Amino acid sequence: MSGIFAALVWAMMPVVILNLARIPPLEILSFALVIGFFSSIIIFYLTNFTLSLSSFDLKHTVLGTIAISGTACLYISAFKYSPPVHVEIIMYVWPIIVILTNIFLGRDHLTFKKILVIILCFCALLSIHLENLFSINMRGFYYFGYTLTFLAAISWAFYNIFTKNCDNPSQLMGFYAGIGAPFILGLHFIFEISVFPTLQEFLYLSVIGVLSKSLAYQAWDFAVKNSSPIVMTNIAYFIPITSVIMLVMFGYSELTTHILISCFLLFSATALILPSKARS
Repeated sequence: MSGIFAALVWAMMPVVILNLARIPPLEILSFALVIGFFSSIIIFYLTNFTLSLSSFDLKHTVLGTIAISGTACLYISAFKYSPPVHVEIIMYVWPIIVILTNIFLGRDHLTFKKILVIILCFCALLSIHLENLFSINMRGFYYFGYTLTFLAAISWAFYNIFTKNCDNPSQLMGFYAGIGAPFILGLHFIFEISVFPTLQEFLYLSVIGVLSKSLAYQAWDFAVKNSSPIVMTNIAYFIPITSVIMLVMFGYSELTTHILISCFLLFSATALILPSKARS
């Protein structure tokens, strides 16, 4: 359930971000990381969660910070150089990287059912973007954006692989957001012009910070530690599909045949993953 919660939160973020068009991307990310950090501290206080210095393993702290801040920075920056459709598809190569790496490391074994689930999930992603995928003329600088996106995919995939067998508390994800915030803020001051948010915009930033950069990351980390990689792969591919559905629900997009096909493919993949007793 925690993985589904994180997926739903991240799926609704485009609807929220569309209301922040006036604010530069890295500034949005900086605000979100800082708010996520302080909201985590408040949650710790309210839940009496105790934290010691021994909880902060250096390797995991560095990887966690890169996974939250570095991945988001690379992903956001890629949109400046490449079409959003291409960025989205390349980014969601990361679940496949996780599956293949776990097989290579001997943590998992490849079966026909897993291959079929991966194919169905990726086809669902392709289907939802099919209308625009081949209508874009390729340009040289697109490849720089592709490189940034692929690095973001590797970064997030590597964290998902590494954290699987770690016993660090998932609540630390909120602290990793705070560690990465100064670096993203520095990049914002170098490459962007600051825009002071209105009260309404600050509320949207707070939603992103509390839900996306704090609670969702904690929930996802917990789910990765307690679920199989193939289940997390299926949940991951629900994020872009659900995001498009939410855009349709809020009037930012239209319902198309491609969306319906994508939903059918994902539900088919989910049915393959569920145990026979659960399906019945």
